[in-house]
Amino acid sequence: MHLVKTDEISSVFTFNRRINSEHFQILVKPGLYDHGRLAVIVSKKVAKLANRRNYIKRLSREVFRLHQDKLSGMDIVVRVKKQFDQKNREGIVSELLGQFDRASARLKLDGFGEKK
Repeated sequence: MHLVKTDEISSVFTFNRRINSEHFQILVKPGLYDHGRLAVIVSKKVAKLANRRNYIKRLSREVFRLHQDKLSGMDIVVRVKKQFDQKNREGIVSELLGQFDRASARLKLDGFGEKK
């Protein structure tokens, strides 16, 4: 499931729980639903060509889809800070998974447990 509306994405920015890495900035907040929701932001500054932006978004969504059981009840915005391509796919996937784990732990630490 995706975060689509501007208000939904803005609420994640307003909640202000951020986790940074070399390629990503992850913003997270407890969601209203039992399933996790995702938005991916890739600016033209990061990747000028549309096919590269689309690849980055596709890879981010795929990682989220494969691990969404761990991310239930969270609204996540992935903001890409640095371009990457197929050559570093494995490193990027592990970096993104680590960021998702840190985001989940951060919410639990702040007192927002998993929804049942």
